[in-house]
Amino acid sequence: MQASRSQAGNSEYRGEVYLDLPDLKLFCITCDEIEPFNAISSEDFLAHGCENLRTFNDKDKTVQVFIFSFLCQGCKSIPETFMVRRNGDKLTLCGRAPMESLNISRVIPKNIQMYYRGAYLAYHSNQTLAGLFLLRTTIEQWARFATNMEQETKADKVLEKYMKKLPKNFKDEFPSMSSLYANLSADIHSATGSDVLFDRACEEIVEHFEARRLFKLKDK
Repeated sequence: MQASRSQAGNSEYRGEVYLDLPDLKLFCITCDEIEPFNAISSEDFLAHGCENLRTFNDKDKTVQVFIFSFLCQGCKSIPETFMVRRNGDKLTLCGRAPMESLNISRVIPKNIQMYYRGAYLAYHSNQTLAGLFLLRTTIEQWARFATNMEQETKADKVLEKYMKKLPKNFKDEFPSMSSLYANLSADIHSATGSDVLFDRACEEIVEHFEARRLFKLKDK
């Protein structure tokens, strides 16, 4: 985005800027792909409806709040809208509607994608502990689905049965989901929120489902 100064009326400079919006490339949940998005609208929200064209300031820094909308070139369904706050020379992304949806590995089964995608959203929002919880939920919900044990209250029994279903050479060659689940649980109980564990867990989960494809294992 390029920022340029603007003026109120013909002479008095009010310290405001306007933003020249570029087109963006974003993940589109409808298209399930990264697509180009065209800028379709922008507004200085705080100036909306102000009859006296007043300027808002915080400690001598001009404050503006912009609302920007972008539309996917592919599906052209519903615009993605962003709220950006300007405080002096600083621009901060303050909100987005709908919330960001990330492009994740296609090997993750559809019935647990919401948990895995939610983990990444939490992680990128500096909420690693919440992300680890959702990764643990991803593992547990998959194991429950694959073993038809949705009603079992004890997760360790579900994981034990799931691991028993896997071929021996599968378990010998690839990381154990039971061990990963235990490591995630330990981090959650201690409220550590390890970034290293998050990255490793994501890699092992993707590797697990890639291996299931390699071994041609059925979902149930």
